[in-house]
Amino acid sequence: MKRARDKEAEDIVRYERAVEVANLMSGRINRPLKRFFADDYRRFPRRNLKSGSEDVKRKWREVEGFCRENFEKTPPERLATLYEKLYQHGGTYRLPLVEFIETVGHPRKGVLKGAPLHSTVSLSQWGLQFEFPEMHMVRDLAIAYNATLKLKIDIDGIQARKLTWSDAKREQDDIARKVSEMKYHMRMCLICCFNLELIRK
Repeated sequence: MKRARDKEAEDIVRYERAVEVANLMSGRINRPLKRFFADDYRRFPRRNLKSGSEDVKRKWREVEGFCRENFEKTPPERLATLYEKLYQHGGTYRLPLVEFIETVGHPRKGVLKGAPLHSTVSLSQWGLQFEFPEMHMVRDLAIAYNATLKLKIDIDGIQARKLTWSDAKREQDDIARKVSEMKYHMRMCLICCFNLELIRK
């Protein structure tokens, strides 16, 4: 009897953990992770365990569909292996993509969205995300380039006003700040391009 109760409790926990992780990866959780530990369930009457087991099995089909859609040959049970780390870290956990693949399985190409093997996997309420240095450098490049263009427009506008020498002296600090910031963002563009080329090689 005790062995049957233990098995039912462990099955429910494994199912619930997999469901919770699948929902987190899908970005469908906007609350702290629920607690799922076998010791909590072992205190339940047997009829409650059986009822809980049937309820979770209905959710299981959704998790199987999630795994088929997002991973190559990943059984739902493997999602449950991430639960304790996520629970310990308050629902947020980061790990190398290589380690994620070893633990859960290989994500399908559409899920990876071109993320290379040296990526970091981020699991949180934002869902399953991948990040890698090139991604951040491209974003830095875009920010620096757009800032350069804006400052160039501002500086051109100042030149177009054909300020007198005395007016230019009064605005000297503002003009110098704009020129300095523009040069800084131009250097950032160059550094980002250089680093992206190094990574590409």
